[in-house]
Amino acid sequence: MHLRGRTLAILAVAAALALPACGLGTEASGAQNDINAIDPAADIQAQNNLNLAVVAARTAFIDSTSYAGVTAQKLAQVEPSLQFVPGASSGPSVVSVMPQGPDKWSAAVLSTSGTCFYGVIDGAGATLKGSAKAACDAADAASHVTQQ
Repeated sequence: MHLRGRTLAILAVAAALALPACGLGTEASGAQNDINAIDPAADIQAQNNLNLAVVAARTAFIDSTSYAGVTAQKLAQVEPSLQFVPGASSGPSVVSVMPQGPDKWSAAVLSTSGTCFYGVIDGAGATLKGSAKAACDAADAASHVTQQ
């Protein structure tokens, strides 16, 4: 009987040591790492979509030499992978756009992290960018961007 108890104890210790080595029992910490990776990945997706929108706006500008006509409808023709709207962005694939005259244009994209990414093409042709945990509308972009 004594040998049998010792064998069971040895097996229990061996199993306890083997579980972490096999990756079992670490699901909780792995899940936390996955959750922590969501915000940066979501932000990168929103930033990439903002960059696509800026390229589409510059392309549309070439056609008419004015940002006044670079509307949601025009941009949908230039870059069909994104949804362009004149109102607020509701997600990373929905880009809020606002032409602000012949030489200025703005956009905003909401990340699933809750951060809004803004872009403004200014009168000199420079692209200004910024972000905030705020309303995600192109109309607010100028107050959230800085010189790049």
